Amino acid sequence: MASFFDRAADWRRRAKELRASAERMVTPAAQASLRDMAAAWEHHAANLEHTALKFSRTPNRAACGNKG
Repeated sequence: MASFFDRAADWRRRAKELRASAERMVTPAAQASLRDMAAAWEHHAANLEHTALKFSRTPNRAACGNKG
């Protein structure tokens, strides 16, 4: 399974590709729509990274033998 950081990198790559597609669009509305979607994907990537940082700071109780 890919880590949260790997998945975030994938979303950032997709956002970059979407911005490149937006540059090729003729209509300003299409460009704006694709850029907005790319921004949402960047936000999603940031959320994944934030979640990964939270999990990295949370002790793994199962690994310690604690039942919580």
